[in-house]
Amino acid sequence: MDIPMTVIEKMFSVSSSEIIYLDEKTIKSMEKVPFFDEWLKANCGEYLSAEELSDIFRLIKVGEKRELSRSERLRMEHLEQKRLRFSRCRFEKVYEAQLGKKP
Repeated sequence: MDIPMTVIEKMFSVSSSEIIYLDEKTIKSMEKVPFFDEWLKANCGEYLSAEELSDIFRLIKVGEKRELSRSERLRMEHLEQKRLRFSRCRFEKVYEAQLGKKP
């Protein structure tokens, strides 16, 4: 399932009656695990595409130089809402998976 060896080693380092909670660094190391990415996609939808991320950075730079047009502001708001929805869902799903309950 593409689980990193460090997680597997931690799992075997404790008794079956103990629980180890994954720290942020370990969770980050699993972000590029195909199984984890597919699990998130199935539960939270797609994250921002490369084109959408590029748009955000471009709009931020434009906004530093001048006021964004109405269409640029709407695009930025749409992308930010999409990013926040995914991030919120990701947090909730990881929290639920770790603790067995909703945050």
